[in-house]
Amino acid sequence: MLRNGIINLKPNRERPHCPALSERFIMPALGRDVDVVALFQENNLNPNIQFSTLENFAAMAMIEQGLGMSIMNELITRKWQCDVVKLPLSPPQQITLGIALPSLDNASPTVKRFVKYAVDRLTC
Repeated sequence: MLRNGIINLKPNRERPHCPALSERFIMPALGRDVDVVALFQENNLNPNIQFSTLENFAAMAMIEQGLGMSIMNELITRKWQCDVVKLPLSPPQQITLGIALPSLDNASPTVKRFVKYAVDRLTC
């Protein structure tokens, strides 16, 4: 339900339907965003998917034009300046990012520095 600017993922007994679910939904990653799909499955939600796009920035532009809503992580939306309302999810959700390399110990100084930067910058 939408209340105080926050989208609640788990509707309560008095309000079994989430009003945000009746809105047109723009599915990110052509329906292959595993984080968004898992979020819907874990919360037993069925969005009104009207559009799908590969690019999150295209989805933001579509939202800006009034074509619907979407769910994106803060890394995508943090510095993207557009005329949309960005609302947090309740309860807050997290995603896990990973870096694959043969050995951090044997990595070049540049790779080690990048890994440190990424961890420092992206860890909440």
